[in-house]
Amino acid sequence: MDYFENAGVPFVVAVNTFNGTLAHDLDDVRWALAMQDHVPLITFDARARLSVRDALLVVLRTSYQRVTTAAAPVS
Repeated sequence: MDYFENAGVPFVVAVNTFNGTLAHDLDDVRWALAMQDHVPLITFDARARLSVRDALLVVLRTSYQRVTTAAAPVS
């Protein structure tokens, strides 16, 4: 995560679930990784095609928002 933060690259942290169960609460994961609040933290099931698709869409949306925000003209 430090690499992406230092490079200014948008990223998402995805926590894999097993049979819909999380081993740790997402707030605990955010705290353990010392993640800033603006970094998306999502869950997904790596075995389920639609779940992986949804996780990738979050990555794309996050990247798109970062690019369009950076490209916005300053008033």
